Amino acid sequence: MLIKCPECQKEISDKAKSCPNCGYPISSETIKINDIEFPNLSNDLSIGKQIVNWTYDAAIDGLYENSGNTYDKFPSGKIKVLLFKNGIRICGSFYRTLVEIHYSQIISVEEIRGNEIKDKSTIGRAVIGGVVFGYLGAIIGGMSGIGTKNVNVYYLVINYWDTNTKQKCSISIACNVSSKRFINRLNKEKSKNKFL
Repeated sequence: MLIKCPECQKEISDKAKSCPNCGYPISSETIKINDIEFPNLSNDLSIGKQIVNWTYDAAIDGLYENSGNTYDKFPSGKIKVLLFKNGIRICGSFYRTLVEIHYSQIISVEEIRGNEIKDKSTIGRAVIGGVVFGYLGAIIGGMSGIGTKNVNVYYLVINYWDTNTKQKCSISIACNVSSKRFINRLNKEKSKNKFL
């Protein structure tokens, strides 16, 4: 069976120990991840009305750094993630919508602390706490200042299905404060969603 290399995206055999093109090591986790197929999504992917942020858990600010990777869809800069009734909206400067993601498109939303990222050279190949880095495009390892300087930075990582390309995508956002409250509220709203 042919799978895509998480590093260079070229098709390779699932029996290979490493990618013949770029040398990326192939493991059973890589094969499992590659086997995920585009899911049946809701017929209505509108995210509905924005949830008011009275309790400061329905929005989060951060910084996105475009690493130049082909997966990067957004320019570098300040990012705001807003919670809506049926999904989230990721905005750039002046609240310009970069992407809207319906709850049925979300694969996972996780937070990783800077001090959990020990070796930035392996981040692109790591599976940490259920969040997949690398071929999903969460290029945390390429972000500047990773290591001891940024141990107090929190990374909000959103893995989701892109409806146009039918591919898995990811965005990692560096935040100065924990996004746990936002993630908890997102999961609460998602569990109430009648479309899932």
